Amino acid sequence: MSCERAIELMIDSLVEPLDKEQLDELHRHVAECESCAAEMADYTKLWRQLETVAIPALTSDALDRLEAAARKEFPAEYAAARREVRTPLRMPWGVLQRLAAAIVSL
Repeated sequence: MSCERAIELMIDSLVEPLDKEQLDELHRHVAECESCAAEMADYTKLWRQLETVAIPALTSDALDRLEAAARKEFPAEYAAARREVRTPLRMPWGVLQRLAAAIVSL
């Protein structure tokens, strides 16, 4: 497995469970690759930190403005996300909320 593929699987594993074959392949690679082992540790640490970020409640007006801005700034991605009922980054809404809250708190 290439390091690039390992990183893709690491990111995917944060969003949804990998199948057994992918998980085994990733673990074998990480056990042999010091760079990817460090990368995985960083992703795991970041994920745990994001889980602790408080998510502010958004008013319906704020959600409407956010949706309008997304529709205007990213029309293709917005349309695709609406069709797939997923976000453009393939992350659950809660993850995106935590990322946004973390960025705002900086």
